[in-house]
Amino acid sequence: FRTQPNHSSYKECNDAMAHMFGYANEHDFLTFFPSREAFINPEDHQRLFEHVRSQGKVENLDVAIRKKDGATGLYRFSTVYYPEVGSIEGVVVDITEIQIAHAENLELQKKLECSKKMEALGLLAGGVAHDLNNILAGIINYPELLLMKLPANSELTKPLTAIWESGKRAAMIVADMLTIARNA
Repeated sequence: FRTQPNHSSYKECNDAMAHMFGYANEHDFLTFFPSREAFINPEDHQRLFEHVRSQGKVENLDVAIRKKDGATGLYRFSTVYYPEVGSIEGVVVDITEIQIAHAENLELQKKLECSKKMEALGLLAGGVAHDLNNILAGIINYPELLLMKLPANSELTKPLTAIWESGKRAAMIVADMLTIARNA
């Protein structure tokens, strides 16, 4: 495209640029494109022109612009100011799809990280449950063996029964943890 530093409208463009913004051809774009109003953030238009006038060029400035149909797209501007002829020339690239793909990629990465954390949590829970089962085997089996050998009226019957029942409840919790770990 080509424009002048003190104008808010484009003076020349090609049909590819016109099509990018939803216009049938260069003539329609140059006639009907509301340059300043099309910028979603009005400061972006001013910043683009001020920067190119003061610095002589703009490289890869990303700007949100409203197309002819009202849809918003993200465009990357690179321009050069030629003061000797009073002209700004540049290229604009539609990066909307790239930005959408980038956002989708970030979302997929977040989901992958979450999945990896869940897998690690499942492995940890499985390992802990296995170790606890080994410990609980003694807590459940020894009181049961002792209870079988004790007389019914022994004063140890009640505490050993409490240990044995607590061990069985703990084993049920560990079994639930293993089920969760397998499904994670």
